[in-house]
Amino acid sequence: MGRGATSTARAVPRIGAQDATRSLFAGLGFGAAALVVIYVAIRAGGRLLDGDVDDAARWATLSFVAAVPFALGYAALSTPDVRVRVRALAAPALVIAGCIALQAHVGWGSYFVTDDWLHIAIAHDAVTGSGLDMHYLQRVVFIHYAPGHRLVYYLLGKFAPLDWGLALGVMLALFASSLAVFHHICTRLFGSRPGNLLLLGLFGTSVLLAPTVLWFADGLHKFPSMLASLIAIDAYLSYRRSGSRRALALCAGMVALGSLFYVKTLLVPLYLLMIGVLFLGGAGSRRSWLAFAPVYAIYGLNYVLNYADTGSAPPSLDLLGKYLWTAWFRGVTPALAGVNVGIDARGGEVLYAVFAQLLLVALIAASLWRRRSAWRAWAFWGVAFAANATVVGMGRLGSLGFKQVGSQLRYDTEMTWLLPLALGFAFLLRDGSPVRRMRLPSLRVRYGLAAAVVVAYLVATIDTGSDNAHDWRFKASSQARTFALNVQHDAGAGGTVIDDQTPAYLISPAHRPWNRLERLIPAITDKVRVVPGGLRPREVHVDGRITPIQLQPVAAGPTALTGAGRVGLEDGRVTRRDGHRCLAGPAHVTFAPEPELKGESLFGAVRFATHGSPGPALLTADSYRGRAERIDARRGTLYLDLGHTLRLSVPARATVCVIGSQVGWLTP
Repeated sequence: MGRGATSTARAVPRIGAQDATRSLFAGLGFGAAALVVIYVAIRAGGRLLDGDVDDAARWATLSFVAAVPFALGYAALSTPDVRVRVRALAAPALVIAGCIALQAHVGWGSYFVTDDWLHIAIAHDAVTGSGLDMHYLQRVVFIHYAPGHRLVYYLLGKFAPLDWGLALGVMLALFASSLAVFHHICTRLFGSRPGNLLLLGLFGTSVLLAPTVLWFADGLHKFPSMLASLIAIDAYLSYRRSGSRRALALCAGMVALGSLFYVKTLLVPLYLLMIGVLFLGGAGSRRSWLAFAPVYAIYGLNYVLNYADTGSAPPSLDLLGKYLWTAWFRGVTPALAGVNVGIDARGGEVLYAVFAQLLLVALIAASLWRRRSAWRAWAFWGVAFAANATVVGMGRLGSLGFKQVGSQLRYDTEMTWLLPLALGFAFLLRDGSPVRRMRLPSLRVRYGLAAAVVVAYLVATIDTGSDNAHDWRFKASSQARTFALNVQHDAGAGGTVIDDQTPAYLISPAHRPWNRLERLIPAITDKVRVVPGGLRPREVHVDGRITPIQLQPVAAGPTALTGAGRVGLEDGRVTRRDGHRCLAGPAHVTFAPEPELKGESLFGAVRFATHGSPGPALLTADSYRGRAERIDARRGTLYLDLGHTLRLSVPARATVCVIGSQVGWLTP
């Protein structure tokens, strides 16, 4: 080019290392999401070609997992380049830290209880047997279809069995993330205002969270679905502002992902519709709602084909209405004042609920006097509450009954963030409508009053949370922890323990065959074997202590076992020796319990003497992964779990004589 000439070529823009890294991680996330969808499509398509529509529907729901890598890719592209001021993050971070500290204090002394042990036993079966297969992931437990729930129990059983500290840490990490996303939503909707911190604190300290923090089975439903719901709302708000298709895809993906943990996540589009219609000027484009169609279609088809018959009969409208009122009057509204009122509360305790109603009425009246359009906020909360409570009532009242469902705060967990969001819409939203200025005292007085209200609320909340945690430990978790610790301690001596039913406070008889020690004990310790019978087995007491077996007989005599079931001789020869009935080998003798005694806690003790060849007899049973137990003694007492079908093999050139027998129960 000649001197003085001008070039028309444009300079090549420089791509910073940070942008390249973000693009790389975004590409990896989006690519992984696409691979998940393709893999699931291939597996589901294969099932369709085989004519198995039910299994194809099960596979299709696993495509929802693609939302995880997609969200990571979205986050990589959405990371802002500008430095956020530390002061802007310090206040919400401090509030979040305080909320996490409070919930950690509530949950620290808890342990795995009730439902947890059934999930733990099922997960241990998968860890040591079938593996992480479709049968395990798609299993319905307590009417819940929740593959994500199953996955977490599997990972816990494989890498950190019975580690309550880790379990609580995972729940609190998910909750902290939910708080951060909630604050971001408030900032999007209401701007950077101090009032957002009050909403954040109200969410993070709600007494409705106590059961969820104390109970891992419930926390695994609520905390992942809560985080997914809030991310979906935040993504939808981003879509409404920018029109980003990625944001809309993330919103739909989070609704799908959350449904793998808890069905209430499917209510999020209802919240979004109300937010759009009531506060954003319209319902939004048709495309935004069509994005949810595949999620509902896949989930609904899978439910109809595979799980529609697992629920209970729906309650009557009268019972459903009674539950909605109870949940409102005794659960959700009192939580606004930092208290909870039991379903059987009388007298003075009911005054707390009345006071909470008056407080709510005052808030509604103040918001409407200040701005007439605030009715929309309360309409939003009312519909959200009714939808959540209806889902619970339709699914649970028929199986658990009104008293049990109405007394459990865990069914109202979603209100912990929906109520603060409604308060934000009522008092903080700037929608252009006229606002009346309220006559307020001086700034110093206002700060003093606000501080007094906050302190009173925190005192009530901390006191209520501590009481709830104490009651929970006393009535549930301490007993379960004691059982596990006793088993682990006494199992150090090794040996065998005789099979029995698990204590009902761990796994109830309604969940047969999982309510057997042979299924639960291996999930607690691997230092003892659970056997259907043996010469010197030990017994596991209801508190987990392992001691030498002691039988309390209710029947005795040479033929006592025949009163508990049918004794049959497959082959061999019956003889008599020294006045005792004997069996000459080779021979096989069986015991089949009476149908009503199958799986029950009934035991037998057979005193025997062996003559001839000293080769061992073999005892087998219809037990869980049972193996033949060697009965290698010339004489002794053979203890048997008569809840099993048993088979004893006597070797050739051996004669076994029954000296006496007893049937009864083990010492408590």
